[in-house]
Amino acid sequence: MRNVYVVAVVVTLLVSAALASAEPSMRGYTGLLMVPTSDALGQEDYNVGISSSEISDWDDRAYTANFGLQDGLEAGVWWWHPAGGSGVVPSSSLVVGNETLLNIKYQFEPGELGRAALAVGVSDVTDEIDTAVYFVASKNVGHPIGTTIDGKPISRLTLHGGIGGGWIDDFFFGLEARLGDRLTLI
Repeated sequence: MRNVYVVAVVVTLLVSAALASAEPSMRGYTGLLMVPTSDALGQEDYNVGISSSEISDWDDRAYTANFGLQDGLEAGVWWWHPAGGSGVVPSSSLVVGNETLLNIKYQFEPGELGRAALAVGVSDVTDEIDTAVYFVASKNVGHPIGTTIDGKPISRLTLHGGIGGGWIDDFFFGLEARLGDRLTLI
């Protein structure tokens, strides 16, 4: 019965979701599932999220929240609560208990006039598990879909890529394909 409830909540959120410009990732910072993007919240904008790294079990949960301190500068928190009080951090080999991690990101190039958007960020600022510093670029390469966010046109295809140190420790990339103004494949 619990799985039916979780599926119902997720479907309701997907159906009622409006297009957002900076969604929280499973790691707290705005981005795709695990990949940071150059998207950043505007001043006084916020996002919140809940996720699980276990499809069959909702016990490994992560809660995230970000707040736009000013346009392009956001600060956030990622609280990871594994089942039983300890576990392996998703997509890494780090074994930890309940952790609260602070993130910060600054978008120093908003990507206007066909340029790539650029940002730098730090995940786990206080080094609770393993601080990661990253640089990321995002570029709209597809045709606009006719929808705008904060006056910026949204394209059908956006490429994200960058490099990081710490737990990111390498190159990373992501692809975002928008199918209309309410459905995105990542």
